Amino acid sequence: MVASIFEINVLKYIMIYGRRRLSRAQLPYIIFSSPILYYILLIILRHFNKINRQKNKLIYKFTKFNQVIIQQCPSLQTYTAPSWLPGPHFNTLFMAFFRTNPKLSYHRTLLTLPEHHDHGYPNINTNNNTNIPIPNGTISLDWHGAPPTPGRTILLVLHGLTGGSDEAYVQHTILAAEETVQKGGLPRKFPTNYTINNNDKETITTVVMNARGCGGSSLTSPRCFSAAWTADVRYVVNHIKSIVGTNTPIVAIGFSLGAGILAKYVAEDGEDCGLTAAVACCASYDLNLSSNLLETFPNNYTYNPTLASNLRKFLHRHIHHFQDIDWLNIHKARSAQTVREFDTATIVPMFKYSTVEDYYTDASSGRILHQIKIPFLMLNSIDDPICAVGGISESNVRASDYCISVQTKEGGHVAWCQYPSRIKSNGSSSSLFSSTLSGSSLVESIFHSIIGNFINGLPITRSWDNDASMQFLSVIINNIEPKQRGGYMNDSTVLG
Repeated sequence: MVASIFEINVLKYIMIYGRRRLSRAQLPYIIFSSPILYYILLIILRHFNKINRQKNKLIYKFTKFNQVIIQQCPSLQTYTAPSWLPGPHFNTLFMAFFRTNPKLSYHRTLLTLPEHHDHGYPNINTNNNTNIPIPNGTISLDWHGAPPTPGRTILLVLHGLTGGSDEAYVQHTILAAEETVQKGGLPRKFPTNYTINNNDKETITTVVMNARGCGGSSLTSPRCFSAAWTADVRYVVNHIKSIVGTNTPIVAIGFSLGAGILAKYVAEDGEDCGLTAAVACCASYDLNLSSNLLETFPNNYTYNPTLASNLRKFLHRHIHHFQDIDWLNIHKARSAQTVREFDTATIVPMFKYSTVEDYYTDASSGRILHQIKIPFLMLNSIDDPICAVGGISESNVRASDYCISVQTKEGGHVAWCQYPSRIKSNGSSSSLFSSTLSGSSLVESIFHSIIGNFINGLPITRSWDNDASMQFLSVIINNIEPKQRGGYMNDSTVLG
């Protein structure tokens, strides 16, 4: 928090006061030197503030079930960001631009949604003034690993805003799950009433749900994704269960927008939720707060216009679906400079909300977290510059027997950078330059932070949320009775 405030103040000085107090001859020196000075000052601030040594904030109801999770998931306790990534923006941008992409291969299937799935949607008003039913929507599912088989664990992954299965954070989650299986964490198979072909490769089955029109797929109807629309996820989960049966564990991990949709779906369905367990990474539990956060400095000059640009590009790719309908103002949508402006021009009329604030309120799951009835892990960073952590209702989290909220002091948005060489089984850090975290001098700390961590860390692959998620899901699946594997667990099903 302190680093973030200092970061904003430095940016304000450079952008607002620099031109007034400096001559033109001095400006080039400031332009090139200020980022370096700013970077070093933040590292110095981290050295004295010792923010990287603080434990995570854990919120949960004290139950036997939750105690088992906390005890067996050491990664939930702490998160240490690299010393050379001070502040939320460095962490967020570094992982967004420099995280390696494994380039996984998928097998894609298209899931056509039934017509009744689009109930309540406004009719299309064509040029000849005839109303026609809305065509069925389509979702693309990208499968990786072994084919879906009864008894083999299924991992469902939901991506962020306008993302898809090609995102680096999605693919590293898949690799983390496969690595966990190889180490004996997530079970590969369960004894069920079904016969499994022994020639099948024993591994976890992962499937990425690409939202409508995302991940290179085509939009087949004039309805896109929405933060409040959970019917698509529900339909996908039921579709998977129709393939693998009700005794097969299905777990899910969502990121950013996908995490928010996942959280809302889990809360809405309660005991009827078709998942065994779920993890939400960087979800927004109050979209009004998050929208306000995006409109503050410096987010209104960085993340907000970038996200709005991605939304405009999404609309442009599928513009042929929206040109002949009268409820959408194409000009306003194409000229939207913020997420709020885009949502006002598209989502509000598309889903018949009265205002964008009503839409954000409906999409916020923080108010219904108490309804969750399956093991649910909430991973958030307090310094997240996009999804405000303030939307998490501690009382609602503790009102559920199954919710665990983990809030790290730092980590940015869908970032939580850490190095493979620094990952231990207990989630702590170790490196050749570990003196950075053990009371070294300031000069040594700066040197080790900038030089040492690069030597120990590149290439960037896994993130802290990978470890936390896999530990959580492993404990859940390994500690439930066979009859509970298709549903949820409670205190009576905790083994040992």
